Amino acid sequence: MIGKTRRKMVFSYRVRPSLLSGMARILDLGNTMSAYPRFPTVQDADSFALRIDWEMVGQDIREAIREFEAEEKERLAPVG
Repeated sequence: MIGKTRRKMVFSYRVRPSLLSGMARILDLGNTMSAYPRFPTVQDADSFALRIDWEMVGQDIREAIREFEAEEKERLAPVG
Protein backbone atom coordinates (compact mmCIF):
# COMPACT_ATOMS: atom_id res chain seq x y z
CA MET A 1 0.00 0.00 0.00
CA ILE A 2 2.75 2.44 0.89
CA GLY A 3 4.61 1.61 -2.34
CA LYS A 4 1.68 2.71 -4.49
CA THR A 5 1.38 5.98 -2.58
CA ARG A 6 5.09 6.66 -2.88
CA ARG A 7 5.02 5.93 -6.61
CA LYS A 8 2.20 8.46 -7.09
CA MET A 9 4.15 11.13 -5.23
CA VAL A 10 7.34 10.53 -7.14
CA PHE A 11 5.64 10.70 -10.52
CA SER A 12 3.53 13.69 -9.53
CA TYR A 13 6.33 16.08 -10.48
CA ARG A 14 7.87 14.08 -13.30
CA VAL A 15 6.80 12.97 -16.73
CA ARG A 16 4.35 10.09 -16.41
CA PRO A 17 5.62 7.15 -18.45
CA SER A 18 3.31 5.39 -20.88
CA LEU A 19 3.66 2.99 -23.76
CA LEU A 20 2.95 5.65 -26.39
CA SER A 21 5.34 8.18 -24.88
CA GLY A 22 8.01 5.49 -24.67
CA MET A 23 7.54 4.64 -28.34
CA ALA A 24 7.64 8.33 -29.27
CA ARG A 25 10.89 8.82 -27.34
CA ILE A 26 12.57 6.29 -29.61
CA LEU A 27 12.14 8.78 -32.44
CA ASP A 28 12.92 11.85 -30.29
CA LEU A 29 16.63 12.08 -31.02
CA GLY A 30 16.88 15.72 -29.90
CA ASN A 31 15.38 14.96 -26.46
CA THR A 32 12.66 17.54 -27.03
CA MET A 33 9.99 15.58 -25.14
CA SER A 34 11.59 15.94 -21.72
CA ALA A 35 9.46 18.06 -19.43
CA TYR A 36 11.20 17.82 -16.09
CA PRO A 37 10.91 20.78 -13.76
CA ARG A 38 13.62 23.39 -14.15
CA PHE A 39 14.86 25.56 -11.33
CA PRO A 40 16.80 28.82 -11.45
CA THR A 41 19.34 27.67 -8.86
CA VAL A 42 20.65 24.44 -7.41
CA GLN A 43 19.32 25.55 -4.02
CA ASP A 44 15.79 25.84 -5.44
CA ALA A 45 16.03 22.34 -6.87
CA ASP A 46 17.34 21.04 -3.54
CA SER A 47 14.54 22.77 -1.64
CA PHE A 48 11.94 21.27 -3.96
CA ALA A 49 13.40 17.76 -3.65
CA LEU A 50 13.67 18.07 0.13
CA ARG A 51 10.06 19.22 0.38
CA ILE A 52 8.88 16.27 -1.73
CA ASP A 53 10.95 13.88 0.42
CA TRP A 54 9.38 15.20 3.64
CA GLU A 55 5.91 15.05 2.10
CA MET A 56 6.52 11.39 1.34
CA VAL A 57 7.74 10.79 4.91
CA GLY A 58 4.61 12.48 6.25
CA GLN A 59 2.41 10.42 3.98
CA ASP A 60 4.11 7.22 5.14
CA ILE A 61 3.57 8.20 8.78
CA ARG A 62 -0.12 9.06 8.18
CA GLU A 63 -0.65 5.75 6.43
CA ALA A 64 1.12 3.83 9.22
CA ILE A 65 -1.11 5.55 11.79
CA ARG A 66 -4.25 4.65 9.80
CA GLU A 67 -3.14 1.03 9.53
CA PHE A 68 -2.31 0.88 13.24
CA GLU A 69 -5.68 2.38 14.19
CA ALA A 70 -7.51 -0.10 11.96
CA GLU A 71 -5.60 -3.04 13.48
CA GLU A 72 -6.25 -1.81 17.01
CA LYS A 73 -9.93 -1.27 16.29
CA GLU A 74 -10.15 -4.80 14.91
CA ARG A 75 -8.20 -6.23 17.85
CA LEU A 76 -10.35 -4.47 20.44
CA ALA A 77 -13.67 -5.22 18.74
CA PRO A 78 -15.86 -7.63 20.70
CA VAL A 79 -15.85 -11.15 19.31
CA GLY A 80 -19.18 -12.80 18.74
